[in-house]
Amino acid sequence: MEQYKSCHLLEHGIYFYYDSIQVCCFLTGKLGTPFWLKRDYKGTKIDWDALCDQMREIREKNKQGIVDPHCEGCFNLKEDWWDTDEYFSYFYLSHWTRCNCNCNYCYTEENKKYFNSLKEYKMMPILQEMLERKLLRYNGYLAYGGGEPACLDEFDDITELFLENNVRSIVTNTSGIKPVKSILKGIPTGRLDVTISVDCADRETYKKIKQIDAYDRVMETLKLYAAAQTENKTLVRSKYIIIPGLNDSEKEIEKWLTQSCEIGLKQVCIDIEGKWYIPRKQNVPDHIANLIAYVEKRTKELDLGLFYYSYADQFRFDRDRKLAEQNQK
Repeated sequence: MEQYKSCHLLEHGIYFYYDSIQVCCFLTGKLGTPFWLKRDYKGTKIDWDALCDQMREIREKNKQGIVDPHCEGCFNLKEDWWDTDEYFSYFYLSHWTRCNCNCNYCYTEENKKYFNSLKEYKMMPILQEMLERKLLRYNGYLAYGGGEPACLDEFDDITELFLENNVRSIVTNTSGIKPVKSILKGIPTGRLDVTISVDCADRETYKKIKQIDAYDRVMETLKLYAAAQTENKTLVRSKYIIIPGLNDSEKEIEKWLTQSCEIGLKQVCIDIEGKWYIPRKQNVPDHIANLIAYVEKRTKELDLGLFYYSYADQFRFDRDRKLAEQNQK
């Protein structure tokens, strides 16, 4: 173990995207761009020695106190004691783009026909090779980005592999339009949590955001997943992405929170639409800051757990840091 400023993803993370391999999926650092390890990747054989050399170089710079511009200012960075063994235990999978929804904030929305036609590369052979090389450990988590899990052929096989090996956590993002059997099976284990981005509390707003009429089906899926939770585990969340001009009102958020309580959820998730947030992250308008504060206040009053997703988490980090600096003056 060595002490220096880094993050769990720079140490042991890997992100498989549909056309690249990256350190992580966060765009919250100074550059606002991905930290690529390999571009133009489509599932070919990986030179693990070269890739591990890249990760080792990143870690060596961290030890010297050199923060890469990709990471500067990111909320994940922290001074800590780090395990310097060479392995991967934080997996982000977004290697497929097919989806049964059409969210207007998704990067695939600009050419949905193309992204729904892309055939993903196979992940199971990659994971098996990592196991053989002793590069895969289960003491972290597996996170699905997507595409939609219901549209991923290997979803059950990958999920079973990690569950059978007692991975600490599997984080699943899904549209909720179609219930997935392996998600239902995983929730009672206490090691699979699922987030459905509803972003509203009524059918008409849902259609505007998702460009599909599936609100009622999504609510039924949320109820189904919520009922599968064990009493002492909070594993099912409804997510609300604040989209300026579409759902950025206290009234809409209040309806969503009330609805979340009614269907038996114990925790909700808040985020800010990324394409809007990134160019404004240094000067977020008071209106959006006040909505985040409203969610924080109301979830406490309703005894709902609150999970901050990536851009909301970065906003909270920056806000709290500025407040701390002001209090020191």
